[in-house]
Amino acid sequence: MKSIEDHIQHDKDLIADPTTSEPMKRHALDELHELEEYVDHHHDEIEAGDHHDPNALELFCDMHPDEPECLVYEHQRFALIVISPRFCFSHPITPYFNGKTFNWSDARRDTGTS
Repeated sequence: MKSIEDHIQHDKDLIADPTTSEPMKRHALDELHELEEYVDHHHDEIEAGDHHDPNALELFCDMHPDEPECLVYEHQRFALIVISPRFCFSHPITPYFNGKTFNWSDARRDTGTS
């Protein structure tokens, strides 16, 4: 979907359509509930212009932020994002000092480490 609003309308249309199967209606109802909760929790961001359609992981983590799949572990240089016990990735954190971006390459040259 293009936006969260489009996704919500699509789910409402599926639920209202008499030709939609019962399992599909149940799925749409569950998804609609999660989308509406997401909108409630992210009202300010949506009002500011962020209308992206959240993926399943975003919806799950919005509803269950303490689950292992949703935890972010911070390190001095990286945030370790755990998707599952077998899949994780790191994302560089850009620290700021006195309003300037800290450059790790310069730090390695200054300390003589690589």
